[in-house]
Amino acid sequence: MSNSSQAPSQVKAKPSPKIAATTVNIMTVIDTDYIKATYGPNQRTKDNPQGLNKHEGITMICPHANYDGIINNDSAQIVFKANVGDTVSFWGLSLSGNSEDAVIIYNIYPVGSNPTNVFNHFHQDRESRTGAAIPDENSQDGIPALHVSKDFYTFDSKVANKGTESMGISFALYTLDDTRENQVFYGFYWWDPTIEVK
Repeated sequence: MSNSSQAPSQVKAKPSPKIAATTVNIMTVIDTDYIKATYGPNQRTKDNPQGLNKHEGITMICPHANYDGIINNDSAQIVFKANVGDTVSFWGLSLSGNSEDAVIIYNIYPVGSNPTNVFNHFHQDRESRTGAAIPDENSQDGIPALHVSKDFYTFDSKVANKGTESMGISFALYTLDDTRENQVFYGFYWWDPTIEVK
């Protein structure tokens, strides 16, 4: 070995900058008129909801940056991109924006004998905004908006692993009573979509 040769330098790998976990919002829009016409009301318990034989009337959407498609041409099954540690927030909404019929998602869990455990346990969450924007009813076009105190509710978990999982999603459905003032219980329902996190 010549005197001019040198030992290889020890280059230390630089740690990559920490990427903050993000929230992926999954809006679940339910055609409650279809659910009511197909399945009718029920007096089941929340632990024994009415199963939906088909997924018609249910659409899951998420931000374009996360969206990666649907499964088997079924809008009630979704593929989206997220990292381990990201929060996934499921929102439940009727086609009337929960103003006539109201939807509350209350349980999301893996189904099947060999779960992938893509998600950690889900729980109900509330966010309160003291200055939420609503249309000004005294303005013809509703603009400029008024700002009021308002609560928003989601059903949340963190991504535990990337992968594909069969999930059970349960929701409670409320509909207007005869006075059209009060939303009263109509029934508990659930369906079993496949969800893939890439």
